[in-house]
Parts: sequence; C-alpha cells; structure tokens
Amino acid sequence: MAAAGAARSVDAAAGVDAVIEAMDALGLRRFIELTEAEEKQAVVMRRLCNNDSIVLRWVRHQQLTKFRWRAGVARLITPVVLDNWCARYAADPLVLDAVRDAGGDLRATIHLYMAESVVADWVANLTGRGLLVPSCSIVRAFANSLTAVPQAPAITAMRGTLANRGRACRRWSARFRDTWGFAWSTAALPHRIDDVTLSRRTGIFFRWIRHVLEERSAGHPCVVVNMDETFLHSVKSAKLGVRRRSDMTGDAVPAPRERVLPRTSLMASVASDADVQAVLPQVRLPRGPPDRAPSRRLVQAHGASGQPVITLHGSGGWVTSSVMKWYIALVARTVLRVRPGHRVVLVLDCCPVHLSRETLQAAAARNVDLVFIPARLTWLLQPLDTHVFAVLKRALRQADFEAKVDLGKASLTPLERVQMQGETIRRVLVERPWATTVQRTGLTGDLGAARPALLQALAGQRLEPQPPTAAELSDLLQVPIARATEMRRSLLCPPRVPVMHAAAAAAAAARARAPSGSDAPVDEAAAERSRAVVPRLARLPSAPRALGGSLGGAADADDGRVLTRSATREARARAASPL
Repeated sequence: MAAAGAARSVDAAAGVDAVIEAMDALGLRRFIELTEAEEKQAVVMRRLCNNDSIVLRWVRHQQLTKFRWRAGVARLITPVVLDNWCARYAADPLVLDAVRDAGGDLRATIHLYMAESVVADWVANLTGRGLLVPSCSIVRAFANSLTAVPQAPAITAMRGTLANRGRACRRWSARFRDTWGFAWSTAALPHRIDDVTLSRRTGIFFRWIRHVLEERSAGHPCVVVNMDETFLHSVKSAKLGVRRRSDMTGDAVPAPRERVLPRTSLMASVASDADVQAVLPQVRLPRGPPDRAPSRRLVQAHGASGQPVITLHGSGGWVTSSVMKWYIALVARTVLRVRPGHRVVLVLDCCPVHLSRETLQAAAARNVDLVFIPARLTWLLQPLDTHVFAVLKRALRQADFEAKVDLGKASLTPLERVQMQGETIRRVLVERPWATTVQRTGLTGDLGAARPALLQALAGQRLEPQPPTAAELSDLLQVPIARATEMRRSLLCPPRVPVMHAAAAAAAAARARAPSGSDAPVDEAAAERSRAVVPRLARLPSAPRALGGSLGGAADADDGRVLTRSATREARARAASPL
C-alpha cells in the first residue's frame, strides 16, 4: 500500500475485519478518508483532464497531507472508485457549475494543480537525465503554463504574485518541492546510482580483477598499484581555528593574504607491496611554460623531498596521454626492479585520459595489466579516494600550520609551501605502507579483510574470475559499445612472454652473489637483455621540456640530479633506441 511513500492504504474491497487487523498491526487507530467536497473536486478534475493518473496523484497528495497532520490508514483509491464517484455526483449542482464556469474558484484550484503537475513531470524528466533545475526556471515554467488555462481571478492573482514578489516565489518553490518530492541539492546528486547498479558494477569489477590476478597472470605473482590524481594547489590552511575574542573586532589586523600556487596535480600511487610502496613514484605536475626551464630555487625546492617524489616541470598542471605513457613506463621499471618476475596490475579510474588509446597501447607495450574502476564507484573501490587522500590533505594542513609556527610568520612563500608539500608527500605516501588499505578495498582479490560496504555490495553476486564482456565494459566505463569493444581487445590481448622477468631475475641474482665492492663478473648478457626490454623511459613527443626532482623525470637519473633542457635532449636521444 502506498500514499506517496508515507500513507498506508488498504484495498477498497477488503472487509472491515481486515481493515481493523491491518490498523492494529501498524499501531494506527485512524482511518484517512476524503471529504465529500474533495470527492467532488476529484470528479471535476477527471471530467476536465480525462486523465486518471493526474486525479489519482491529487488524491494521494490529499491523503499524504492528512497523514502528516495525524497518522492513519488511507484507503487505496483506484479508477474503479473514481467511476463510482462520477456516477454518484453526476447530477450534483456543484460539479455541474464547476464544469460550466471557467472562472470559478474550484475550477481555478484544479487548473493550478494541473499546471503544477505538468511542471513536476518536466522537472522529473530533467533530473532523470542528470540535470539540476534552478528554482527560477521552475517558477518561470509554472508561470508560463498558467497562460494556457482560463484566466480566472485566482489564476491572474497567482501570475501577478510570481512576477512581482520574490519572497512569494521562494515560498511557492519550497511548497512545490515538498509537494512533489523534490529537494534542494547540489551537483553531487547526479553521481548517485541505485543499489542494483552499484551491486552489478561491483560484481563485474571484482570478477575482472580476479581474472587478471589469477588467470591472466599465468602463475606469476602480481603487484597491484592504484594511481589517481588530486590537486595540491587547492589544499589551503584551515578555515576555522581558535583566536581571542578581543581580536574578533573590526580593528583587528587581518591575516596576510597568501600567494596562491600555480595549478599543481599530484599523481599519487599506492601498492599492495610495502617494499614497492617505498620506491613507488609520486609525481607532481606544476603548471609552467613548456619552453622555459624553471628557476634554480624552484627546482631545489621541488628536489628537496628526494626520491621517489618526482616533479615534472613545464606541464599545464594536468595529466595528459604523454604523461600517462611516461608514468606507466616508470612504474613498470620501478616494480620490476624491486620485485623481479612479478606482473604489474595498474588500477585506474575511468578518467578519459586513462581510457585513451595511447594509454592502453603504452600499458600493452610494457606488459602492464590495466583494470578500471567502474564509474561513480571510486568512493568504494579506490584506496586513494577511500582512505589516502583524506590522510594526505589533513597532513598537509597540519604541516602548513607547523611550518608557520616554526618560521614565526603567518604565511608561507611559494617555495616554502612547495618544500613543505614535498616533505608531507614523502611522509604519507612513501614512508607509510598502504598494503592493508589496498587489500580492504578488494584490489587483491581477497575478501577476507574487505570493508563491510564492499561485502554488502557483493552480496548475491558471482565472484568467480571472469573478464568483462563488451556490454559490461560499456556499463562500467560509461562509453559507447563500439569503444568498449575496441578497449576490450586491447585490455584482454594475450600478454607477452615475460622474458624480462627472467632477465631481471638473473641480473638481480648475479648482483646478489657478487661480494660488495669486488670485481666479480656479472652476467652482462642478462643485464643487457633487461635493459633492452625495460628501457629508461619512453620518448614524450609533446611532453614538458624541463624536468626536475629526485629522479630527474625523463632520464635514468638515479643520482638525484635535475635535468636542464640540454640534458633532457641528451636523455631523449639515449632513449631513442627501439624497445
């Protein structure tokens, strides 16, 4: 039974005993009935619009209004009941006068409700497509709909009120939202998905990640890496804090205005292996001119955090396909250096840059398996969004306060802020293991320590390893089916023979057997094969020209030096050899 989600209804054909039993079960002692005047108004409305759905909707609203005043059980009104009312009041003078008199008050009340019904359907259609409808647009649509009905005095008065009185418009908008089940909200509303879609997408993703870890890896152990971007320049000092009451006057000295950093993105990464996490690259992308090297002081401030916090200068502050190709090559080489013989599984969200053909081709060339988190589910399945970024930004604000206290001033210079951010990134993302967090979000394929929200989403879903179909991939990533088919061929292509795993393992074993500081021979052939398969870094045709940081960026600068433009050209020339 339903009365707009609140009123309890009982079938009209139910007996008295059944009604009493239902009321006792609900703890209600009141029976909600429409008055005779309301039944007549429903009959007039049906004769005017000849639409049972509008009339039944109006009846439900009347029942809901009565239910709000005092809870009770409402009668379920059906088209059969409407037919009985029409037969009962067919010759009623009030009904006949209302049908004939277009300027009557009852007729005007009905026209107002019908106009609201049309506007409510229009708003529901727009919100179903993911749009937020401004209140002013709703008021204008309602006022325009009133021009199509007979201009009774009540209709003319309503139009004049909406046209000249802003407070009346706000009151009407609030009543409209309350009557028709709308709410004043923000842009976060379109990102919500229903529980069925959430469960379905989570099941597809979990079967996909298990397929990659158990079947596609062909028995090789895997290291799962999750990467996501966030802005650093928007992390500012805390807005609220403690201060003396005497300073909260108009004569108090205002806090100095801090200089805003240029747009800076952070490509943060977490891994399922604690040893890999300690060397996993954390990349900063400050906005800067691509044809000019940064100042020496800025390079020193960025490089003070040391490896593996890297700064890629000369970018626009955004992650591009060229940056993704460079990042994939760097992550693959870093993981294989620490864990020879392992496969790299890179988990990304469905940002368009991550889904680009260049990114997919770069991952296939490096033998890196890509798995994409379903659209609108990063809050559940992405460790960086569920845990890491909140910790990082809280630590950045605390470090900002402590730096100001230590330096004895109320604001930091851009160079001081850059250095503070680098030290905080090292402390949170490099020196702290996040393997447990990766496991709790289900990225390792083990639900033993999964979060309760994830277990609830997977309830009733098949969990055996299985790659997604093209239709499932289209649903997960919200891309056309043709694009999903093309991506599926790239993502599920047979992996290359892991020759580099054996070569890297042989070179690592030879280095381990050689005594420290001795001239013991090393298997140069294995080392050369490893360098050939895992080159320094891919060329970046449109990448930034000036790179800086602890790793140098575009070259194999393990000594921590910063590349100038000439050094960058030399590094690209060295990396120009085929894979």
